[in-house]
Amino acid sequence: MQMRALALLVITALLTVFVGTVSFAAQTNLPLVVFIEEPRDLAMSSVISTGVDGVSKLAQVFERYGAQTRWVRLREQDNLPPETAVIVLVRPRRELRADQLARIFERVHNGTNLLIAVDPIGLAAGRPERAIGGLARLLNADFGVALRDGILIEPWFTSANYSTVNALAALVQPDTVPHPIIAPLQRYDLPVVTWGARPVSAEFFGMNSTAHALLFGEPLFAETAIDIYPTRTNPNPPTPELNIGVDPQGRLHIAAVGENSVSGARIALLGDAELMQNGYGLAGELTNPTYVGNAIMTQNLVGWLLNVPEADWLPPPANFTYIALDGDPSDLPAEAQTTLLEDSGTSIPAQDLTEVRAIRNDAYVYLGMLTAAPPDPTSRVTLALDVTGNGVIDLTLQARDGQIVSIDADGALIDVIPDAGYAVGAGIELRVPLRVTGQNVRVLSLCVDATYRLAFPQTPGCFAGNLPLGSVLTPDPAPNRSLGEPVAVVIGIGSRVNLRAAPSTDANIVNSFAAGTLFTVTGRTARADWLRVHNAAWSGWISTTAVFFTADPEAIPIVG
Repeated sequence: MQMRALALLVITALLTVFVGTVSFAAQTNLPLVVFIEEPRDLAMSSVISTGVDGVSKLAQVFERYGAQTRWVRLREQDNLPPETAVIVLVRPRRELRADQLARIFERVHNGTNLLIAVDPIGLAAGRPERAIGGLARLLNADFGVALRDGILIEPWFTSANYSTVNALAALVQPDTVPHPIIAPLQRYDLPVVTWGARPVSAEFFGMNSTAHALLFGEPLFAETAIDIYPTRTNPNPPTPELNIGVDPQGRLHIAAVGENSVSGARIALLGDAELMQNGYGLAGELTNPTYVGNAIMTQNLVGWLLNVPEADWLPPPANFTYIALDGDPSDLPAEAQTTLLEDSGTSIPAQDLTEVRAIRNDAYVYLGMLTAAPPDPTSRVTLALDVTGNGVIDLTLQARDGQIVSIDADGALIDVIPDAGYAVGAGIELRVPLRVTGQNVRVLSLCVDATYRLAFPQTPGCFAGNLPLGSVLTPDPAPNRSLGEPVAVVIGIGSRVNLRAAPSTDANIVNSFAAGTLFTVTGRTARADWLRVHNAAWSGWISTTAVFFTADPEAIPIVG
């Protein structure tokens, strides 16, 4: 009798714990996010996998917002619960069957949000959704977003690029139309890294929908033919060629969101599945990502899909220096050194310098200037720099016409600095990469005038002397902003990779870099065994065995 009473007591206790757990889960009312897991039917990315192709980090982003995540198969109707808040579908390499589409859109039509990321047809032997497929038609009809066929072709790509996703790295940028998901990318001029993207489109006003484009690139075109990918039976595929009227051209969007006014459902459509994968767009730690622009966009996208108020979205990763180049120097970090000027030597208030703020981080020098009156939008800034530390001017830069260039003693153009930045607003702000200025740069003079000619020329407003330059220890979130140029990605097999002063293993080591670091390629040796590369802070030579990079030799000049 005692044993029976004890067993009854244990069973009662267990039932109490179980019922309490169920009751707690019901009371918490956490949003449910369902990841579709169909490795056999759809050959897709797995939320279970922590590898480079998995999407377990994406699940962690949802969980950081307080959502509960689970994975399901699409084989049974009941596998998508009615309370599902978001359905996630990343890199299906095959088209969804009609019954699978029906199960997803039954929930979507009842208000469930959807995140779908799809690669180009043919990439990695995939045959995912077509522009005329069932999924694409439903997305277009209900949300005003549409899949388009093709893969973005950059000028330096060759057929060999399409044999591996890693060799398709390229930078894209946030769209110019405001949207809260990409607002920080617009504000801080942050690019996003892609690995072989297909175009999508967004129709701002639809029948019962509104849509917004998020990211765009400006490649040569998007190749719609699918025989460009090397295979066993097609080891030497044809070179991609532009077919007018068939291949999309110009500014091409690769990510868009839409919202249906009837169901209230939201859709996020990405033309590159790697944006959401562990070892690509979400490489590194979530709090210390390799690609900050990618991480911020993903966090905001998840917050938007969960209908979280914008004020409660996850903040950008904290250990980076975020500086908005908007022409307002007042928001430069507190570490910026401030120099006040009583007389800059000009009678024109819009050119009369009253304050200069200067700071550097690990990648750029940032300068901010205020004038006695708001500066003219055509203002021109000339910087005289001591790069080598010998106390004399050895580099002159000029900010004009929306860009920063190096000039000679006569003011003639020497070179354009593509990743520099220049903005005029309430004041003037400049961003100059350290590889141009040198790591120990000194600003010896700074002058402001106008690009237009005056009837009675006036002396520009100038600062002369050694401008105090503050420093901040946190890194810049975008050490590579060279859009539209060849990109090499460090492989880093278990260790850091060396950047050298010359194309030889005997040359001095300039610095070393971790896997995933992006470099812009500007030249090569005759045998193409070494590449001359740079980012904002460093320039030098790197072995082709240490990076993912394949390019048309004609697109990369041979340099000494």
